[in-house]
Amino acid sequence: MRPHPIRRSPIRPVSAVFKWTYRNYPTDENRALIVAKYAAEQRGFTKFAVLSVDSDYGRSAITFTKKYLPDFKVRSSAKILQGSEVDFRSVLAKIRDNGAQAIIMYGLADTTPIIARQMIELGIAGKVALIGNGEFNTEKTIKSAPSALEGAVEAAAWLPQFDSPESKAFVEKFTATYNEAPNNHAYVHWDTVNLLAAAIKQAGSADKVKVRDALSKIKYKSPVGEVTFDDHNQARLPMILLQIENGKPSIKGAYTADIQYPAN
Repeated sequence: MRPHPIRRSPIRPVSAVFKWTYRNYPTDENRALIVAKYAAEQRGFTKFAVLSVDSDYGRSAITFTKKYLPDFKVRSSAKILQGSEVDFRSVLAKIRDNGAQAIIMYGLADTTPIIARQMIELGIAGKVALIGNGEFNTEKTIKSAPSALEGAVEAAAWLPQFDSPESKAFVEKFTATYNEAPNNHAYVHWDTVNLLAAAIKQAGSADKVKVRDALSKIKYKSPVGEVTFDDHNQARLPMILLQIENGKPSIKGAYTADIQYPAN
């Protein structure tokens, strides 16, 4: 039995695959729901376009985004970006003409700068916000088209800049040991080991059944907030929301949202 720090979309919940598996990482569905919730409730957007890369990740992002957007009484349209595409002007022109306030985008590091520069060409940079997951927060991406990336919002499982005592302590200890700052993967595995240790302590035993039962009931304090598991063994855990402000990522807080599973 192990808490499982993997991300992919839960088309089949982990509990349906293996009852001893617990996923301690946001899925694509978690990310899509939290991004949609933040965009609608915190930014007040009511009309979206949804763009994504042509992959399992991108297609599931569109599926989950369209699943949850109606909950926030907003309108949307969706488009899959083909892997060979480099000219998105016609798509962006339709987005402009349809009056979208934001583009919910799930892309890659090589796609985002191209789209951002073409947004500038079409006069929608600074008028239509980018929201989602497309490496909006990296220095290279921001420098590629600053006016288009200003105000962009991205969700992350964790960042070394997150301001909590536990997070800072982890970053300091990791940096002192390895002479470099930790990345997201280092944090997730460290936090998962601590979560499992907390479950063993709560169970009062390393017996696998008792530890599994403890995980199902645990309320674990992670560096970004409380973690519990739902009845599908998926962690309910916060994701960090970043917004690009004055050309730099600014952490807006940690947000959670519960997945709506289909009826069996």
